[in-house]
Amino acid sequence: AEDLAKAVLIGTITSALGFAWKQSTSISYTISTTSLNPRNGMPRLPNIKCYNLNGPLFFGSAQQFSSLFNAKEDPETIVI
Repeated sequence: AEDLAKAVLIGTITSALGFAWKQSTSISYTISTTSLNPRNGMPRLPNIKCYNLNGPLFFGSAQQFSSLFNAKEDPETIVI
């Protein structure tokens, strides 16, 4: 009975780690940039960069999520 409990515990931990790994690599995204150029006499509007994310966002995907952004090249306004 004790060996069975250990086997179930090890199986549960292994399954949870496998699930977390699979979910952390399943983020997909698209990036679009919009430049709004107003007519003469109107104030200039900011460029907007839009990140459209698909997939689970949790601690396991944090590194992949943060690698999407480039603060030096992104405009001042972004939408996630």
